[in-house]
Amino acid sequence: LKKTPAVDIALHDPVDAAAAHTSSESTSPKNEEIVGFDHIISELRKKLTKGSQQLDVISIVGMGGQGKTTLANKLFNDDSVKSRFDSRAQCCVSQEYSCRSILLAILRDLSCDDPATSELSTEDLRDKLQKVCKVKRYLILIDDIWEASVWEDLQPCFADVKNGSRIILTTRQVEVANSARISCEPFHLPMFKEDESWKLLKVKVFGKEGCSPDLEKVGLEIAKKCAGLPLSIVLVAGILAKEKNERYWRQVAKNLGSHIQSDARL
Repeated sequence: LKKTPAVDIALHDPVDAAAAHTSSESTSPKNEEIVGFDHIISELRKKLTKGSQQLDVISIVGMGGQGKTTLANKLFNDDSVKSRFDSRAQCCVSQEYSCRSILLAILRDLSCDDPATSELSTEDLRDKLQKVCKVKRYLILIDDIWEASVWEDLQPCFADVKNGSRIILTTRQVEVANSARISCEPFHLPMFKEDESWKLLKVKVFGKEGCSPDLEKVGLEIAKKCAGLPLSIVLVAGILAKEKNERYWRQVAKNLGSHIQSDARL
């Protein structure tokens, strides 16, 4: 008999440290399936495209694996949002913060890819970004900020000329979101409900195909064990997709420990 290996889910955000400081061209999952975020996307879309002409920061707060990056990327690449801004840029900060790398990534996305830019000092990069921001309505996504001091270091670069520019910020830390707040209240991402978890699991395992009644019962149990964390669901779905039979799924359900939720807080 084939022995099913123990399942151990190691949670992390979709963009890891190795991918930090990269631009929107390499980190945006433009066609990624979104489940359970429809009403949230609608609410945050309005904050990005309407309201005050003052520069504002839309902060998305949540634990690791909760879907902050997925949601932020979906907003960043939304057609109605894109059409609102003259230029857009995206970067990931992560725990290993490099101001110079972040500035270069943002400037590259803002079409400032002059080779000479990479030779500038950090202070000159700050000045250049500030000047660029003064002449364009910009949207900048800064993903995965861990410390309020990082935002305080970057914030002076983003000029406010009252033209409706916006910044999307994602973080696990409430104090980071509070530090960055201008007008918009930080948005705290809710956990998935059980039906939303099961819907996402089905989409990731079966696509448009149906799920048999035998698998649905154990599938609901597995979805519940994922503790409402979209990233956990996606990781587990990859395991379930290998063998779509009840015996295998029940072994997976058995091996899924209660550690999923506690690991997500790391």
